[in-house]
Amino acid sequence: FWILDDLPLLHQLTDQTTQHSPQLFAPRTTLRVPVPMSFERDPGPGKNYRISSDTPLTFYDTRKASGESDRVFLDAGKNPPNGVVVSYYLKEIPQGGVAMEFMDAGGQTVQRFSSQADEETQRAPATAGMNRFVWNMRYPPARKIPGDKTTEESLKSGPLTPPGTYQVRLTIGDHSQTESFQVVKDPRVAATADDFKAQFDLLIKIRDKLSETQDGVNELRSIRGQVDEWENRVKGHPQADSVTSAADTLKEKLSAIEGELVQANFKGARDRLNFPARLNRKLAELSRVVDIADFGPPKQAYDVFDDLSARIDRQLELLKGIVGSDVPAFNELVSGLGLPAIVAAS
Repeated sequence: FWILDDLPLLHQLTDQTTQHSPQLFAPRTTLRVPVPMSFERDPGPGKNYRISSDTPLTFYDTRKASGESDRVFLDAGKNPPNGVVVSYYLKEIPQGGVAMEFMDAGGQTVQRFSSQADEETQRAPATAGMNRFVWNMRYPPARKIPGDKTTEESLKSGPLTPPGTYQVRLTIGDHSQTESFQVVKDPRVAATADDFKAQFDLLIKIRDKLSETQDGVNELRSIRGQVDEWENRVKGHPQADSVTSAADTLKEKLSAIEGELVQANFKGARDRLNFPARLNRKLAELSRVVDIADFGPPKQAYDVFDDLSARIDRQLELLKGIVGSDVPAFNELVSGLGLPAIVAAS
């Protein structure tokens, strides 16, 4: 019945529609409305609750095979999908799957999806007949640190696209079809095109700096894990003490950088009282502040970004020095021991 809520799609349907497969339909003009503020946790099984404005709501939340959330409210109506609705017809299930790409007016890729994506990524449906995919109009989020509870909520989605012209391309095998569509601002919003551009540009800068920060933490943790492995392997070797001493020094330097970039002791909400936020969390929270409404970022947002970026850069520069000096020295020490590459478990 969802098709009845999309009259522009009905206007494109003809007797010849089912004779051309695959068939991508031009998406209707989409209103850019940010998700309203609410106090909501990740939904679990059974009844869930949220507060939207000042109204408590009850709902069930399930996830479709495509990865799309299906929310049914018990005490409220259901709004139309908040995003660009893409409809396409497939006469039969394609063997090679479906690929979908969203691009800006200049042809630069914004987001990619496919019917063969992993479980954590929204998948484009590929069933025989009419298919629908809802794009949330957002760019990819910053890269993550596995297990980092301080930023996992902030990194579920990336910056919202500014109003403008966009394209969607559907690819199945050798067949490709592209359609254009418009994203327009909420008529109640006073923000100008320059305001939207300034907001988007800053959000992209924050996202990219946060990705750089997260990558640095992942790199130093990888190095520390490898150092730990070598420490275990040299046990019983005559030079074990020298390796352990070098490993301790190297890990101490890595931990000092890690402690500035990420709060490793944070496991849940109650830990906020005991363990202060570190640079990656502060940067992620700045993104949420800039993204909270449609407006041009104030000067304070740029000042905070510049300050956090400078502090992050200092730590990443220290990490770069360790990778360029301390790590090769440790490698040389270990390689001189003549240890075998593979050791069978005893």
